[in-house]
Amino acid sequence: MKRRAILFLIILLGTQSLLSQGLSRKAIKLRQEIFMTTSKYYNLDYGYAIIHIQNQDTILFNNNDFPMASMNSLPIAVSIMDRVDRDRASLDRVVDKNSGKTLDMLMGEMLKEESGDALSSILDRVISPRKVGRYLKKNGFSDIRLKHRPRDINNKPDLGYINSSTPLAMANLMASTAYSDILKERSREYIRELISRNGVKDIPDKVGVYALGGVGSINSFGVVQAYNKTTLIEIDNENHIVVSVFIQNAKLKDKVLEDIISNIITLTYKAYSNE
Repeated sequence: MKRRAILFLIILLGTQSLLSQGLSRKAIKLRQEIFMTTSKYYNLDYGYAIIHIQNQDTILFNNNDFPMASMNSLPIAVSIMDRVDRDRASLDRVVDKNSGKTLDMLMGEMLKEESGDALSSILDRVISPRKVGRYLKKNGFSDIRLKHRPRDINNKPDLGYINSSTPLAMANLMASTAYSDILKERSREYIRELISRNGVKDIPDKVGVYALGGVGSINSFGVVQAYNKTTLIEIDNENHIVVSVFIQNAKLKDKVLEDIISNIITLTYKAYSNE
């Protein structure tokens, strides 16, 4: 009973604060529902950003730096497609001569299958972390930091914390990839096709869903560094929403972490689809 009273007081004070920030009541209610869903997981270190493209609602919780893990495939993919747009790279180029794999094949494996091997091959042979970082900074995504290759992190797992992003920065990159002119239309559609309905459940097939996830290495304390997902939901012409959820250092099973993220995505969908 005491815990429920404390939760009620937190929600009441939070509502007043969010109203003063200009959030819609729908957004405030959604934030409260997410809080109630996640509050049972004590000491869960997580953050999220939810952006409604049309009405510009932006809901943030704990918008700090989190390790990206394989979520770094999105900034890598956007950086590469920028080079393709400028005729400085070709998707038909054979990148791995031993396997005969082209850049197009590796992009598919990296984004669709979340292959670490494909990601490593791309960073080793196509574009370096430094060049990805330069592209991100130039285009206003300086809160996304890519410094180390997977092999470096495999040797020293704690380096994974340096490859980091805030939830908002990753949400903004997903939104920009889908709707802005940082890429040509053909490149935007290329990335959207590769991440269509990636690992998302509980949302009707008629709804456009585009998602990327990331699971980190085991850190020096034997705990998974990161469990992340960034999802674009296109409910209808008036409701396009990006949901970016990051969890770090959680002593929970993968299934529980996946359920936490799925619940946040589903709650967001239901809030804006009026289900």
